[in-house]
Amino acid sequence: MRESQMKKIIAVAVAGAFAAPVMAADVTLSGVMDFQYRDASGTTSASYNGDTPAITVAATSETAAGYTVSGSISLDPTVDDASFSVSGAFGKFAIGNPSGALDSVGDYSDIAPEKGGFQLDGKDNFLYFSPNLGLEGIALHLSGNPAATGDGAGASDEGTSVSLSYTMGATQLYAGQERFKGDASAASDTTADVVAYGVKTTIGGIMLAYERGTIQNSGASVTDATLTGMAAKYSMGDVTVGVENQESDVAYMKLEQDGAGSSVSRFDRTTAFVSYNMGGGLSGYVEQSDEDVGGSEQTTIGLKYSF
Repeated sequence: MRESQMKKIIAVAVAGAFAAPVMAADVTLSGVMDFQYRDASGTTSASYNGDTPAITVAATSETAAGYTVSGSISLDPTVDDASFSVSGAFGKFAIGNPSGALDSVGDYSDIAPEKGGFQLDGKDNFLYFSPNLGLEGIALHLSGNPAATGDGAGASDEGTSVSLSYTMGATQLYAGQERFKGDASAASDTTADVVAYGVKTTIGGIMLAYERGTIQNSGASVTDATLTGMAAKYSMGDVTVGVENQESDVAYMKLEQDGAGSSVSRFDRTTAFVSYNMGGGLSGYVEQSDEDVGGSEQTTIGLKYSF
């Protein structure tokens, strides 16, 4: 064997040794782009959906003890998320910026491409744990922020969340509670208590969903509001039609864990849409949203590409 050939073999072996730890994980890349034309009560605009474009890098591997380790990094215009989880016979543990206990369940009535969305769907937490209960269809979710991790003046996001979910065939149910410290102003903290529950089922190809929740704020801004969400959706091949309604009984203070709160006026919003899947990750939709309380309306035409 010539010396040059031996050098090539050694180089390949060394490269393989360094590459092995990297190749041990299955890595995937996904993303979404969603561009829209909107007509809001006569005022037109053209832009991308606020949560896009977004890129997610995910990886999965297995430890020597047989535990599955998964991690993901998501980049979008509003927030950068990163977390990883370890799962096995004990259940699942996650750390970083995973969905909290309430955020990981529910949101059943959030089906419209642009407007709508149930407002009490929970927040991300620093720690998340779901133990293996050994009960078919039943899952317990626990999460929390042990200390302030938000950014900005007055940020304070210590909090806890717990939820229970149940799945039986095409029917899903959940109930959960969340408490956290927000910041209604730079000078004084506010604590928010959220309780929410919901049910979703499919009958004759029609998905039906109902959610209800309450939010109670104490401190700088006292709020006691009830929010409800209802939705129905039906798919016929590549065509999907749906409608959802989101309502609050009074105006309330919506708090953020990492910053100041904002006042939300009472609303009663109905959103209907038709979407068409063109294949290859490309879809288009038309949506009409009407606000009964404020009298506003918005028509949205969108084109979305997922990969």
